[in-house]
Amino acid sequence: MITDNIRRLLPEARNEGNSTLDAPIISRLAEALEWTSGEARIDHVERITSVGGANLLRGTVGDQPAVLFVGEDQSENRNMVETAALFAYHASIEWGLVANTEEAILFNSHWLLDNDWYQLPPIKWDNLDKSADIFEAVTPHGIAEGHIGRVASGYYKPSDFLKPVDDALVDRLDYWRGETLRHTRETRGIDEKLQTLFAQMFVLRACEDRNLTPDIPVLGDVINGAGDADFSVLRDIFEYARESVGSELFDEFVLQDFPTFVLGGIIQDLYTPSHLPGRGLRYNFAWVAADVLGSAYEKYLSTLILPSLSKTPELTLWQQPEREVERVESARKRSGVYYTPSYLVKHLTERSLDHFYETADSETEIPRVADLSCGSGSFLAAAVDSLIRRLRASDPNRNWGREIVMDKRIVGIDNDARAVTLARLSIWLRLAEEPDPLPLPHLEETIIYGDSLEEESWARLPEGYDVFLGNPPFIATGRFPNRQELTSRFTTARGRFDYSYLFVEQAIRKLDEDGILGMVVPNRLFRNRDARLLRQVLTSEAELITIVDFGSAEVFVDTSAYIGTVIARKVSSPSFTNDVRVIHATEVNNRFIGVFLSRADQTELEIANDHVAAYYSQYPRGADPWILLSPAAREARGRLDEMSEPLSTYADTPQGMRTGANDVFILQVESFDSDSLARVRNGFGDVSLIETALLHLVTYGSGTRRYAPVEPDSHLLYPYRCGTVIPEAQLREEFPQAYEYLDQHRSLLASRGSIADSGLKWYELVRRRDDAWLNSGKLLTRDLAAKPSFAVDQDGSVYLVSGAAVVPTDQELLFPLLGYLNSDLVRWYLSQVTPLFKSGFQKIEPRHLETIPVPKEIVEDDDLREKLGELAFLTMEAGRSGDFVGQDENERLINRLLHGVVGIDINQIS
Repeated sequence: MITDNIRRLLPEARNEGNSTLDAPIISRLAEALEWTSGEARIDHVERITSVGGANLLRGTVGDQPAVLFVGEDQSENRNMVETAALFAYHASIEWGLVANTEEAILFNSHWLLDNDWYQLPPIKWDNLDKSADIFEAVTPHGIAEGHIGRVASGYYKPSDFLKPVDDALVDRLDYWRGETLRHTRETRGIDEKLQTLFAQMFVLRACEDRNLTPDIPVLGDVINGAGDADFSVLRDIFEYARESVGSELFDEFVLQDFPTFVLGGIIQDLYTPSHLPGRGLRYNFAWVAADVLGSAYEKYLSTLILPSLSKTPELTLWQQPEREVERVESARKRSGVYYTPSYLVKHLTERSLDHFYETADSETEIPRVADLSCGSGSFLAAAVDSLIRRLRASDPNRNWGREIVMDKRIVGIDNDARAVTLARLSIWLRLAEEPDPLPLPHLEETIIYGDSLEEESWARLPEGYDVFLGNPPFIATGRFPNRQELTSRFTTARGRFDYSYLFVEQAIRKLDEDGILGMVVPNRLFRNRDARLLRQVLTSEAELITIVDFGSAEVFVDTSAYIGTVIARKVSSPSFTNDVRVIHATEVNNRFIGVFLSRADQTELEIANDHVAAYYSQYPRGADPWILLSPAAREARGRLDEMSEPLSTYADTPQGMRTGANDVFILQVESFDSDSLARVRNGFGDVSLIETALLHLVTYGSGTRRYAPVEPDSHLLYPYRCGTVIPEAQLREEFPQAYEYLDQHRSLLASRGSIADSGLKWYELVRRRDDAWLNSGKLLTRDLAAKPSFAVDQDGSVYLVSGAAVVPTDQELLFPLLGYLNSDLVRWYLSQVTPLFKSGFQKIEPRHLETIPVPKEIVEDDDLREKLGELAFLTMEAGRSGDFVGQDENERLINRLLHGVVGIDINQIS
């Protein structure tokens, strides 16, 4: 029990009076709550002098700050909560404890209670047992699992929530961005200048609150009574900064481009957090971590505010402009570049550096770390932070931060000049946290504007790279113009590739032998055909160490980019002898998901919990899809394969037709005017007469439903006979109504790209399929499904557009296969081989269907085949009649029957 630990380490909790121990009470309380053991640790943070020099400790789980401990043996806790909560808010630490020799108080820095900081009633040491649940929830386990929020809410519900400090800053900066564009006389280039100004002011405020620039006037003193900035004083401050703060950040002078009321407003908002409780509070940039300020600036860059083109004012010489403005998504976000969550940055950075130091010559060797698309510099700043911490453990007296930068051990490239400024800012802010950091170093030779895929960009950079980190842009093949030129230079630039693949290939090229790659990738890299060449490069030129798959979770906010990560070591001859560590992140909303990732990657045990599943999988080779199975799943797959034949042995698995113009070819029959003519309505709402001989019942793959008989209400205009397109002259003569209808849409039909490229006639379907299977009994399925969703066309009367079909060579297998293919066993198999999309949807293609292992006993055992077919038919009939209870029961019987056949319980397999 945690309360027993507290009584053992705190004499106060045993009613023995004031402590006579040397360690402060807050240190002993942190130890009692297990923050000094395991993966948790305690960091000593600067003292909060405004409350009598209270001791302040930060509890960290993994690399994630988690809880704040504040205390003084003789202080009043109630006087400390406000300042402690203010510090915790700046430091992005939600929960904290303040304690003295009489009591402890739990608080939250991002919750409000009746317009004040959220806090629970004081816990007296002589009444400890009544609050045991609180102390259990403030342990590393309780914080990481989210128990603390649930326990605290059981006492008091928060009345409101505070925006994180980075979001609050972004809101105000965005406001002044809009005011600038409304009122400045010249708008060209003003947004870029504004971003430079914000970066300069961030650094000035950080230096000021860390007392690094005592000779420079305080930035806030330039504001006059009207709220305007005194331009001449502000100009002098920036001149002083150029000399004393250093770096190239202050070489650009932009103040003259902004109205003085805007300058005054920006400065005021960098001091005054109007959304926080209490009076007279101010931002303290010494308390805000560099990565938090960097994320604020990165979020700021994610959108643009532009003058509205439709409402530009006409001005005379003496008028002050006032424009309408509009917010648009930044080109960077449109180009597949997204803010990378800090937990992912820290996890990749820490684990990649861990693996570098496994083979480093010494603990003080400094690797050269690079990011090919550095964006905000989050990976570079995280690398600097991690390296300083590691190196300081060996020699605490060296200025490691300056050494890392001056020796050009950090390199970044980006083709967005604003992102380059931001990346440099991230490094400067981190270095400003070090002792004696000024003047800040210049970074223009190592964090540069350029295209990392072009060799001329590398001519300005040092040679030899030990670690590549980053999150390259995800862009589909068709969205960049220089495809042919890229194909000539990159092995992976073939077929329908993603732009990110080229960055991974370039990183491997530039890495030294034994160098480490740690990058975010689209998780379709693991299975999709378009990534086969990158899989070949990775497995032939590097040894995979860890693969993380986030499945269909939205790691990037408001973005359906499905991702994974890869950590690998470059080697000339991969051994293929080691297994690869595989981690499936099953949810990403937990604030401490980075902790669970690190735990899963640092142990050799199999893990399966609500957050991650982790195990060692058989090492993948070559270009084939990576089937990353756990040992139990691999054993089960081997057993299933041994007793089975692929579905292609018993059935064809064709893909549905594609018309290229569904609104023209897919028709609704309104009436049959005669035996030979039908009145139809197309997708545009137009009504026409069409010869019935060319109309066939049709369904979309997306319209099929699990276990349902196919009952279409649409028809396909099918200009073919006996599998051959009807010649145009013959079509005009024999089917004049259909020809006239098609001719009315000739321009649209002829312009279909696939028609022009393939030499097909202008009125053909883009992809026609063999009539033989279209007219056969078959099972139909959609392209995207959360689980197998096979429907049945028993008499072969329905054609299929999109989706895929299973056409048994023996029609007696139609219903047995319907039951088998809709089973949990097949769902389990398909989950291993198909790409995954949002909400767990799988993309099911013929190439996946044809490999499905079908137990031979289903085909060869007459009784089993008949029983399975009967259950499938009954399941279909129950669904048709609305008996969903009966349908579910029959499905359970099918799964139980198959379990008895194959001896595999998928619910017991991770």
